[in-house]
Amino acid sequence: MIRAVVFDVGECLVDETREYGTWADWLGVPRHTFAAMFGAVIAQGRDYRETFQGLRTDASTSAYAQMLCTLAYTAARGGHRTEALAMTVEARRAAARLPETAPAGRLFPISPAAVDLYAVGVHWALGDAGAALEAGKDLRPAQFPTAERKARLGTDMARAW
Repeated sequence: MIRAVVFDVGECLVDETREYGTWADWLGVPRHTFAAMFGAVIAQGRDYRETFQGLRTDASTSAYAQMLCTLAYTAARGGHRTEALAMTVEARRAAARLPETAPAGRLFPISPAAVDLYAVGVHWALGDAGAALEAGKDLRPAQFPTAERKARLGTDMARAW
């Protein structure tokens, strides 16, 4: 009795050329460069996220750091402490190469301060208020370009307090 049939639709049933091209455009790198990096990473059996580490533009680094921050917070909310903290550390490492203020129009306008703000939320979600306060101790509203991010700073620090 067949109980399930599972298809990996990536490149088997669906042509992902458009998706890869869109990523390349967002990252600000030539499409063939992204495709080559992605293909090399997969061919070597490595994690697909390593593609973003190899593309060393500020735009690609921003995308990579944003992805890590989002994953870290999601992992923290799911109770996956080790993974959440590891992704937060990697996001900080990536963001350290970025300018303090993202250029106008950047798809992922993340900065080192924004990563620290995510870290506040990650630690709070993990139930560690002390670590959340430590992560946010040097953050100031002036470091954030939007009212939403300034409000997030106040909300997250107040929750931890």
